[in-house]
This record gives sequence, structure tokens and C-alpha cells, in this order.
Amino acid sequence: MFYDETLMNLDNIVVDEEEVLSEHVNKIARVTIEYNHLRRIAEKYRNPRNEVEKYDLLVALNRLPILQHDLDTLRKMNNDEIVVQAKVKKYAFLEAKKRYEALSSVEKLKAKVNGRKLNWQSIKNDPSVTVDYLNQMYNGKSR
Repeated sequence: MFYDETLMNLDNIVVDEEEVLSEHVNKIARVTIEYNHLRRIAEKYRNPRNEVEKYDLLVALNRLPILQHDLDTLRKMNNDEIVVQAKVKKYAFLEAKKRYEALSSVEKLKAKVNGRKLNWQSIKNDPSVTVDYLNQMYNGKSR
């Protein structure tokens, strides 16, 4: 239901397309750097000599498939999909903000998004703040 409402209201949401596309390119670069770093660790510690090397190898081997999937997904997205995704997240943020404003002052002091106040500039590029997370915020489902 939330997504149906969102798609109908996306025309009213304004995002800076250049900034969104630039951030997408930066996200691809960050994931690529992390992927290459972990791949080098996995190659370097192919035969671990101690527990630290074994741990580093396990972390790299567990994270590499996830990063590969993320890279594939990010690279397949076209510009329209990237902008729509940003608009959906901003819409979810605005809905969460409305619910936040409806809280009492005591509840507002307790309410935060990942330990921060509800602020678009601080969460718009935070991958840990998802649309689903924002949709649940201040509904009593996620606190």
C-alpha cells in the first residue's frame, strides 16, 4: 500500500537529479574500492598463517559476494530508476517527518533515526536508512 501511494505522489517530490546521479556514481566507486580491497585480501591470505589472517580471509570471503551483487545492481540501474529511487526515499522521509511532527514533545526527544535527529541532509545518502525503515518510523513498529 505504501508503495502504491508513493508512486502516485512522486510527481510532487523534487530532488536534485544531478546530485542524485553524482551520488550514485560515488556509491559505485565506494563499493568498487571496497570490493577490490577485499579481493586483494582474499588473494593475499589464500593460505592463512595465523588466526588474524584467517579472520581477515573469512570476512573478505563472506563480504565479496554481497559487494558483487551490489555492484551488479548499481551498474544495471538507468538514470530514471536512480531518480525514482531517490524520490521514493524522500517521500518516505517526508511521511516519517509528518508522523514525527505529530508526536508529543517527550516522544520527540526519544525519537531518532539511527541515533540522529530526523534530518534529510544527514540521512538521504545513508544506506542503512531504507524506505521500509522510514515507513515504519514513528508508527510504533520500529523504535
